[in-house]
Amino acid sequence: MKLQYNVRRGYYLSFDATTNMNSEFNSLFIQQLKQKKKIVCSTEEINTRNTRIKDLVEEILLLTEGYEHIQIALTSSIVSELIAKIRESIGVLYKVSESIALMDILMSFATVVTLNSDYGMHYYSSDALVRPNFTTEGPIAIKQGRHPILEKSSNAGYFVPVRPVCDHINYL
Repeated sequence: MKLQYNVRRGYYLSFDATTNMNSEFNSLFIQQLKQKKKIVCSTEEINTRNTRIKDLVEEILLLTEGYEHIQIALTSSIVSELIAKIRESIGVLYKVSESIALMDILMSFATVVTLNSDYGMHYYSSDALVRPNFTTEGPIAIKQGRHPILEKSSNAGYFVPVRPVCDHINYL
């Protein structure tokens, strides 16, 4: 699947027509159009962002209204160059935003653990928060699994821990 751009349509997705998509993913795509050996489509999110980009460009051009015709053409040229540069780096910008989001969630968890070491709950030493151990062998097993934020916000005052197991027989 590729994210592509053209001036008329804006950003859109394209993928090979032979790609099998389940109905859940297929329902996310709108404006589907088959073109030879590929399917081009969009999503609500992409359409919203395309509209926002067009609105911002129009707003910038309106701010230059009243100036000389040359200055409007120059501004339009600058905006076009800026958009072209952003398009070149969109993949990097996406990865940076993912990294910032990951750091944000890790910082949030660290803050919760640091500021609320006992969570206001009655923990025994065996129930303390621990860092998980990951291995390449064996099943995925969680003992006394708790979600720190959901447990903290639980109105009942008692949170029932879970013990899911995922192996070649049982799937999460």
